[in-house]
Amino acid sequence: MPHFRDPAFLLLLALVPLFAARALWLRRRRPALRFPGVSRLAALGLGRRLRFAWLPAALQIAAAGVLAVALARPELPSSPRDEKSEREGIDLAVALDVSPSMNAQDLGDRSRIDTAKDVVAKFVERRPDDRTALVAFSGKAYTQVPLTLDHQAVAEALSHLEAGKLEDGTAIGDAVGVALNRLRDSTAKSKAVILVTDGDNNAGRLAPKDAAEAARDLHIPIFPIVVGKGGAARVPIGRGASGEIVYGTAEAPTNPQLLAGLAETSGGSFQRATDAASLERGLHHVLDAMEKTRLKDERVTTVPRELFGPLLAGALALGALGLVLSKSFLLVTP
Repeated sequence: MPHFRDPAFLLLLALVPLFAARALWLRRRRPALRFPGVSRLAALGLGRRLRFAWLPAALQIAAAGVLAVALARPELPSSPRDEKSEREGIDLAVALDVSPSMNAQDLGDRSRIDTAKDVVAKFVERRPDDRTALVAFSGKAYTQVPLTLDHQAVAEALSHLEAGKLEDGTAIGDAVGVALNRLRDSTAKSKAVILVTDGDNNAGRLAPKDAAEAARDLHIPIFPIVVGKGGAARVPIGRGASGEIVYGTAEAPTNPQLLAGLAETSGGSFQRATDAASLERGLHHVLDAMEKTRLKDERVTTVPRELFGPLLAGALALGALGLVLSKSFLLVTP
């Protein structure tokens, strides 16, 4: 059933019967002049052209009706089957460390958190067929974005994350647990947790070992990526009198042994990132180790098919044909 965007124009259809009545009246009205002896001519009957003398007026009346419908802007809904497109990808939950130590600058002239945010955002953007969830953690873990194909939402959430804004600490076990909950009900054949962190587990309720065993039981591998070189690093220690950030040097250790154990227990692999390029390689290593499955993207909205163009073309064609016939083949002269 078509939908009309401007249904008020359908009122013009009321004029169509009036045009038809006027055309009929003009054909049947009595002639102003009578000629003697026309009875013999009438006996001959109508010629081929006179039999179709009504056609130009009928075509123009039909053109007026079609034009009225076109101006009402009818639309046909698209088929529900066209609203879904099957995509091929995997389900990923990215757990990103936002503890204060991620502010350390040992990845060139940028902090660990800024480098990680940029690389993860680009990674997600380049994977349009993968559903992604985002978990941020420090002393506690929080879901920022549930599993979705809306990668713009993931990028937006990443842009607002800042290290040191949540409870102090590094709850790696809790982060893995929240990420697993995001993937637990997924129907995808291939699922994985990507853990991006720089520290040791020193907070939270769930022990990293227990989280790794839960991941193994769910057949969801963990791919930890340790960010940072470890040791002494440039870190922000406060603000100056004018509000500028003051930096100093402090120890910013990492615990690669803990992360390697998470990977081994769950069936994943461990990577070390000492700059943006190696972090990007680590993320793509995850994909190389995963098998793809099929997902359905149901975010595509219905796009109605507008009929204004075809109807307008039809109205113009009918009107033009009627005009051409009335001035040529079906021209009527007194």
